[in-house]
Amino acid sequence: MRNKSKWLVRMITVCLIFSMIFPVSAQAAAVESVDHKAVYQKQNRKGTCTLSSTAMMLRRAALYEGFDQWKNIKESTIRSTAWSEGGGLKWNFTHAGMSVKRATLPGGSANKAYLKKMLMEHPEGVVLYDRSAPHGVLLTDYTDGIFYCADPAKCVKPGRVPLSQSYRVKLERASVIWYVEHQKFTVDGIRYQVLDTVRTRDEVQVIGVENSKSDSLLIPDTVKFNGRNYKVTRIAENACRNHESLLNLQIGKYVTSVGSNAFAGLEGLNIMNMEDTGLKDIAENAFEDSCI
Repeated sequence: MRNKSKWLVRMITVCLIFSMIFPVSAQAAAVESVDHKAVYQKQNRKGTCTLSSTAMMLRRAALYEGFDQWKNIKESTIRSTAWSEGGGLKWNFTHAGMSVKRATLPGGSANKAYLKKMLMEHPEGVVLYDRSAPHGVLLTDYTDGIFYCADPAKCVKPGRVPLSQSYRVKLERASVIWYVEHQKFTVDGIRYQVLDTVRTRDEVQVIGVENSKSDSLLIPDTVKFNGRNYKVTRIAENACRNHESLLNLQIGKYVTSVGSNAFAGLEGLNIMNMEDTGLKDIAENAFEDSCI
């Protein structure tokens, strides 16, 4: 019995030492973070900065979606669908079920507000391209007044760094971005877009209505699509702009923000439950030229 106890103590000691030297489970869990160093990559060759940045963006998007094969997303594996030889990164394409779109930036100082909004809606980041550099990076987040990025250039240190430390990319000079287009669907005549972020995986925003002739609009607390329930938490910019026949509006209790021009140009609009809403952020011109 004494020998058995000694053996058990030795085995426990060995296991503890082994776990300290090789913390496998902790390391594996850390990789699941979208900001883990293993998520970021350097470009394979000169001129493929946007392709490499897109691979990193799709890796982060896949992690948010719980896609356990995110490591298979690389510059080499997305090249056939995302890259046009002689033309660079395609404007629009789909890889592993994720749809990537291209958008033109407003330019100059207006880029800041535009990109802050995009990063709020796209926590996986957006590919930012500065044609005058010329170079592209993955813009990852805006935190404490600073834009951060992952730069595929080999002369920049790996991982997340301030945009100011990137290889020649300037926010005001950037002209285009690529982003992952989030799911959209329509229920009961209202068009929704999934807000696919860490904190809002089960939330949607209203982006429009099908019947612009209706005089009443009820924005529900929740909506169900494909067997999944979503909270309705936002009304997007321009969602019901110039919906001139709309007179009665009821806003769901989970809606916290209304975007610019969402209900602009509506005369005689009556918000039936204004005091019962959770509205916190209403854009200055959300109800421009509307009589409420």
